[in-house]
Amino acid sequence: MYVYQQSEFSPYCLFTVGYYEPNGEWMPESDHEDKIQAANRTILLNGGVPEDPNDLNTIKTKNVSTVTVTDPDSKLPVDIQILKMESGAMVGIDASFIEQDTGDIYSPYDKYAYLEINE
Repeated sequence: MYVYQQSEFSPYCLFTVGYYEPNGEWMPESDHEDKIQAANRTILLNGGVPEDPNDLNTIKTKNVSTVTVTDPDSKLPVDIQILKMESGAMVGIDASFIEQDTGDIYSPYDKYAYLEINE
């Protein structure tokens, strides 16, 4: 079962969602700047439905870099935007897909969560 706890107190508050192993070891899953986000994330991870899914299901990201790779099919260069998610994971997304503004881009790691991409 996932729970959250306040992990930093002053001058900034940080709430960490995670679970305890049977041996008592704390296993963090994600960090949040406010208690409501942490509570909503905990509800989702435990199989519940949050009251306001729009608040819960947003994962903030930071742009790390853009790298160019070669598409294995077309053999053309493709720019990949590397993003660091607030959970600590990093993900690469085709930069042209982000630029199209086609709506929400969902996290490949978090069920029902979309990425808030800050450029």
